[in-house]
Amino acid sequence: MLFSSFHGALPLVLTVTALGTTAISANPIRPTLYPVLPWEDVPIHTRGELIVRFADHVDIHDLAAFHASMETRGRLLSEALNMQRVAFDPDIDIERVAERLMASPLVEYAEPNWVGHALHVPNDPMYIETGKWNDTFVAEAFHLFPIDTERGWDSATGEGVVIAHIDTGLDFDHPELVGQLWVNEDEIPDNGQDDDGNGERDDVHGMDYVGNNKGKMIEILFPWLYDTKDGNPDVHEAGNDGWGVPDPSIGNGTDDNLDGYADIAVSHGTMTAGITFAVMDDALGMPGVAPNAKIMVLRAINPEGLALFADVIASIDYATDNGADVINLSLGWPVEGRSLRESCERAYANGVVIVAASGNAASGGVSGGVAYPAAWPTTLAVGAGTTSFTRAEYSDFGPGLDVIAPGGEVVLDSGVFKEILWSTWVASMADENDGIAEMGTPGWAGGAGTSFASPVVAGLAALFLEQHPGVAPDVVYNSIRQSAIDVGPNGWDEETGYGMANARRLLGQTQGRVAGFISPDDQKMPPGQTYISNVVIVNDDDVAHTVDFEINVYDNNHNLVGGISPIDTGTVSIDAGEVLRGAFPHPTQFGMQRGVYFISIELFENAQPIDYDDFALNFTNLQ
Repeated sequence: MLFSSFHGALPLVLTVTALGTTAISANPIRPTLYPVLPWEDVPIHTRGELIVRFADHVDIHDLAAFHASMETRGRLLSEALNMQRVAFDPDIDIERVAERLMASPLVEYAEPNWVGHALHVPNDPMYIETGKWNDTFVAEAFHLFPIDTERGWDSATGEGVVIAHIDTGLDFDHPELVGQLWVNEDEIPDNGQDDDGNGERDDVHGMDYVGNNKGKMIEILFPWLYDTKDGNPDVHEAGNDGWGVPDPSIGNGTDDNLDGYADIAVSHGTMTAGITFAVMDDALGMPGVAPNAKIMVLRAINPEGLALFADVIASIDYATDNGADVINLSLGWPVEGRSLRESCERAYANGVVIVAASGNAASGGVSGGVAYPAAWPTTLAVGAGTTSFTRAEYSDFGPGLDVIAPGGEVVLDSGVFKEILWSTWVASMADENDGIAEMGTPGWAGGAGTSFASPVVAGLAALFLEQHPGVAPDVVYNSIRQSAIDVGPNGWDEETGYGMANARRLLGQTQGRVAGFISPDDQKMPPGQTYISNVVIVNDDDVAHTVDFEINVYDNNHNLVGGISPIDTGTVSIDAGEVLRGAFPHPTQFGMQRGVYFISIELFENAQPIDYDDFALNFTNLQ
């Protein structure tokens, strides 16, 4: 079977998985899956509040006079940008006030404090039954394999890189994350003081800019009454940050914003963090993409999954001023805001790489366009891809898209999951009320969304920065784009950008040669059915090559499985820079034993081996 007959996009399939080496501890696995839904059609903003950037010449005396004359209150948002949150009468027409302020010589611009969304929304619990992927699920980190992370770890693991994780906070006590936290060495814990003079108190591991905001609509619309901050972005039941028990970070068991779900985003930050940072080689759970990077934790999304421009701006400002190398933003808005854009521009100008989710609004294949801030040129926009190297059905696409990465797959019309991405998780009060686990209990859960694809690429950026410390963000962006596997029409396209991000190519392990990649299509394999594996061959040399390929099946001891190996062979001619793609059917055998098998691609040139790649397939339903 020659590759020349397989040019074009790979086939979309129903169910997939990857290497089955992940162990699960006695901690409970949450039997809950997270479908992706588009945000509301009409964006909302806070009431009686504006984000105002004052002119550079405006000093503290000018600001005092401004607030006195306008009968307003201001809170510093970004000292570097001379930006404040300004509170007016809550019944005032805030957009009209913004237009009037724009005429003042004191004001550079003024705009509403828009409300954004974490880019996934939970569904009802579903219990686990091993080996069935289209209705119940196996906890496996399949997302690590289409991007070839294992081969990338031969070169880098993120050592020495700090990633600012702007999300719902995370569970500091989760065994996969407890040792991964960034530490502000100049801050003394829990003394109520700003020891390092950075403007924040007790910020040992980051900041919580949501504080006591539980996600009620009145708290969103009138944040001045509720919105506060503290130095503890841990998702926890009880602490010393002054909000009582339970702490708002763990939720309150109530559907506060009346969207049909209670505490839907409590574990969002813990899940997205696990994708990037989970510990490697601890015989527990699954490894993160950059398991030796450190997490600067910045809580900017409330338990109901809503985020304010102001809290995200404050988080980006903190990350920029306190040594973050990378920022991950698994959140987005359908509206552009100048204040958030300038915050990203400042971070970018200071050498910070910004990775952001493209959005989940592509219902029916019609995209609302890439969400903000992902759409801006200062950020790297990441859409969700599948293990068939296609765009996930829900993933936003358009002119601003850079790359795709595994994010799980959902059929939006039916809510059926095709692919589930598993990660770390923590139980909310709503989970306790539903009998799943006591609040604060760590575990693992599955989900889908561009929220999950973004931290995959943030992890790849950390691997690259370990190899190339101090390079400009554009170097990182262009390297990730250029090393992606082109999975759509030749070159950039609006559905998959530059293609599927790839660790092995990013870290230079295929430079100057031809490389092969193989990924799984479906793990539910009753006897007598046909299994399909997806193969990509890439020529990263500057001259053409002719190579032979061989696809084999090995058992767990790396012995060829008799009677069906090699599955397929062929010869391909591949031009410099060309990418060839193919789908190869393999009939399963009635006599095969249950267990783990490895399907591999081996490349040869002039009868000499030049590359090898494989994935594990767990046959659990053969007999």
